[in-house]
Amino acid sequence: MDHRVITIGYLFLDILPIVLGTLYGISEGVFHRNPDEVRTGIPTANKCLLECQLDDTCQAVAYHGDTLQCDFHITPACLLDEPHAYNIYRQEETHQLCPTYIGCFIDATNTRDLSNVQGYFPSSHATPNTLEFCESLCRPQGFQYIGLQNGQDCWCSNSYGNHGEVPDSDCNTACPGDPNTMCGGVFRNSIYRIIY
Repeated sequence: MDHRVITIGYLFLDILPIVLGTLYGISEGVFHRNPDEVRTGIPTANKCLLECQLDDTCQAVAYHGDTLQCDFHITPACLLDEPHAYNIYRQEETHQLCPTYIGCFIDATNTRDLSNVQGYFPSSHATPNTLEFCESLCRPQGFQYIGLQNGQDCWCSNSYGNHGEVPDSDCNTACPGDPNTMCGGVFRNSIYRIIY
């Protein structure tokens, strides 16, 4: 059986097998979306990986060493930093770090805070607005920041904050495609930094 040593950042990682022709990678962090299945009492990351390899629907797993929990993902999203957790994924897929939340900022009708609106994506749209969807529009254009506003608005820019910051409670409108994430408010932008 072929083996590959994978090193990511300062962390020297386990030797992972290529099983059935699929190379798996591993890095620190967990996926942004909730897992499709959770298995508990898994003693090692290798055992977590093996269980994923034996399951045809599993595309990635996140292993939590402190709780011995193995999270199965059928459609993994971007990665969030979290101590004591590793994600393991099929390497033909790419998983970048999730955008970092900065804060809630004021917008104005006469001088918009962010420079480029990508569109309006309400719940009735074929692709209702989410952080991931807005990022998929901003990242390829090389923008540094994402602005989510009034639930449905997706903005991109390389600067923000001309009108000041307000408490996070002002950004109180859920994203229509992801009710667990706030997509700003009325003339309020939830600002995220894109991690390249």
